[in-house]
Amino acid sequence: MGTLEQVGNVVPDKLDLTPKEREAILEIAYLAIAADRVLREEEVEAFRKVAARLQGKDDISEGELGTLLDRFTNRLEHTKATVIPGDDVDDAMSERVKLLRAEADERLRVLVQDLPRPETRSLAYKVAYALALCDLETTDEEFEFDLQLVESLGLSHDQAGELSDEVVAAFGGM
Repeated sequence: MGTLEQVGNVVPDKLDLTPKEREAILEIAYLAIAADRVLREEEVEAFRKVAARLQGKDDISEGELGTLLDRFTNRLEHTKATVIPGDDVDDAMSERVKLLRAEADERLRVLVQDLPRPETRSLAYKVAYALALCDLETTDEEFEFDLQLVESLGLSHDQAGELSDEVVAAFGGM
C-alpha cells in the first residue's frame, strides 16, 4: 500500500471541527500541494481523500473536488505580475513567483486565525505534511512553505518533528 492510499490515515476517525476550522485545514492543505506551483495528479487525489475524511465521508465527487480547488486557486490569483513587451520574461515570472509566495504567506496568517485550538493546528500541519509526501518529490518551494507553516501555526521545530513522525508512522514507516 503506497502513501496515496494511506494519506487519509492522518485524519482521525472522530473529528470535532467547526466548519471554519475544516475550511482552514483544507485551504492549508491546498497551499501545501500548490507550493511548487504544480498540482500533480497524486497530490490532487490525496487532497480529495483528505477532504472527504475531514467531511466524514468516504469520498467526494469530482464536482465537489473541482469546487474546492477552484475556490482555493481563486483566492491566490489576485496577484499577477504583468509581462510587458520588451520585459525579460524570466524576470517577470520570477517576480510573479515572489508575489504569489507572499500572497500564500498572507493567506496562511489569515487561516491560522481560524485554528485557535492546538489540536486543529497540529492536524493542519499533519495534513499539509502528508500531502507534501504524496508525490515523493520535495522542492525548495515546498521546504520554504513547510518552514512558513511551522512558524504561522506557532509550532516549535520539535513539535513539527513529532507531528511529521506521526505522519510517517501513519504511512507505515515509509
